[in-house]
Amino acid sequence: MVLTDRSGAKSDVPTVSVVTYSRTSVFEDAYAGFVAEMKSLGYEDGTTMRLVLRDAQLDIGTLNTIVATIAEERPTVVVPMTTMALQATIRRIKDRPVVFTLIASGVAAGAGKSATEHLPNVTGNEVQGDWDGMVRALRAAVPGVRKVGTLFAPGEANSVFNRDEWRARLAKEGIELVSAPADRPTEIPEAADALVAQGVQAITQISDVSSSSGFTSIVRSADRAAVPVFGFATSAVRDGATLALARDFTQTGVDGARLVARVLRGEDPATMPFTETTKTVTVVNPERLRRFGIALPPAILEGATELREAARP
Repeated sequence: MVLTDRSGAKSDVPTVSVVTYSRTSVFEDAYAGFVAEMKSLGYEDGTTMRLVLRDAQLDIGTLNTIVATIAEERPTVVVPMTTMALQATIRRIKDRPVVFTLIASGVAAGAGKSATEHLPNVTGNEVQGDWDGMVRALRAAVPGVRKVGTLFAPGEANSVFNRDEWRARLAKEGIELVSAPADRPTEIPEAADALVAQGVQAITQISDVSSSSGFTSIVRSADRAAVPVFGFATSAVRDGATLALARDFTQTGVDGARLVARVLRGEDPATMPFTETTKTVTVVNPERLRRFGIALPPAILEGATELREAARP
């Protein structure tokens, strides 16, 4: 397929259009990894590539307008970051290669039936929580744990997917997951208060756009109830969590860039299976570990990054 811009002229320099529903800290990590890896692969903005980033700022109407504009511009590759951006993209763009990253599940987002059976113009990189690792950390941190909580966003397919995956994994351990809905950051304080009121022994917050934007509100509610908060994103510790066991979101951006480069070099997305980032990083806040009387074993702390609490959430 010969790729052209909207004027119909063949372009010697590829255009890569990145779109996100929101520029959360997780997005920033992934985007930094993406840009750095694209450069290492020979694609640098302004010289060997034109890179365009658009942010919908948590507005669905704006997101749909952005995707419509991208469809008219006909870039070489479209890169949705965040599930909402992927869903909007695949509804509108059928004739451009789409390479997603920072997505929990391409299947849950509607991009295919499996990692190998998917929309012909779409491929991408998925990133899911390290459920097994968090179970080990949770059992070490809260001996005898039986009930934990999380907020989730019903309007975000990735959030529902993550909630269901985490619930199923915990059920195998005999641990109950209580969840409370919050689609927007403004809904988080009330939802978090309702969650801790149900007697959870810890909040294990899944990753989604809503909770990433309002994480400090979750920590405030948990602190009032003397309940520790654990997260699946490193930014959670910066925002007051005690521990984060997170996939390396910078690596997620790197993995996405590698797929984009393959497409730019002529590979057909239809033949490219979805990939998955599995590298995990651990971040802890020593002050909060002491505050909650948590003593983690060396096997969990080995290689962990320590983040000192600079400010109260």
